[in-house]
Amino acid sequence: DDFVNLKVTFVTPVLDLDADDESDGFPVTYVHFDVGTVDGFSHTVKVYFDTSAEHVVNDNGHEVAWAREDAADLIAMKVGTTAQNFASSYSDRIDWGYGYVAAPAAETTASGMTSATTARSTFNQGGDATIGDLADDATGPRAADDDWIVLALEFSLPVSKLAPTASAYLML
Repeated sequence: DDFVNLKVTFVTPVLDLDADDESDGFPVTYVHFDVGTVDGFSHTVKVYFDTSAEHVVNDNGHEVAWAREDAADLIAMKVGTTAQNFASSYSDRIDWGYGYVAAPAAETTASGMTSATTARSTFNQGGDATIGDLADDATGPRAADDDWIVLALEFSLPVSKLAPTASAYLML
């Protein structure tokens, strides 16, 4: 029996990086969540997303730090290596720069910077507990693979017969 439908769309704009145009920005991936009621009843669908520091290091043992960014009307978090050694390795994985996760600030959006185990187990408990109830991890910096830090978002999307669809998005 189907109660709700969840559609997840990943969109990354194509930019002409060879163009001589100062308006070109940096690539951002949008992850869009669309929820709809199938049975016509009221439901609150909770959607969880996280990303670890693994995508910003060449070696998972390298030290990373994380922080929240001040951004008007956005929840914005970042993670990156503490060394920031530009072009110091030859690999498919970089070891400099930052990975960002951002979403519009809303009452229905919770966020946290904590260990993957803690964030995921809190979400999986269900009920009223959210990752927003957790304090951000303040034990860093530390190795990327030392109790894997994640930047996590949780969306609470209500749908009903009167409002049959809801949506949310984040940016990477």
